[in-house]
Amino acid sequence: HQMRAEWCEATTTVNTFIMNCGADDSKVRNFKGLLVRLISLLHAVALAELEMGRTANMFEGLAHTYDLISPQDLDPTTLNVLANASCRVELVCGWVQHLVMQHVQQGVLTTPA
Repeated sequence: HQMRAEWCEATTTVNTFIMNCGADDSKVRNFKGLLVRLISLLHAVALAELEMGRTANMFEGLAHTYDLISPQDLDPTTLNVLANASCRVELVCGWVQHLVMQHVQQGVLTTPA
């Protein structure tokens, strides 16, 4: 529960930097949607690693049966890269960091001066 709470708080914190950003609504919606999907995926791969270890098949065990938020919206190439990765948690964390930085550059995320 602690891990889920930490990621929920991080996601909420990132979303607060969207308020009053002035970016196009569709960009904001796309960012929020992808962020939530990636955090959902991050939680699932972390649980799978805790359950079965780093080298386990990500599609085995109980963690694979947990619901993800809109996994069908992630492209097949991304899911294939994830399935073949040895450090899935770190990979998804990197994707989240890249997403945040990309949207800082696009003006979707702003930080107070």
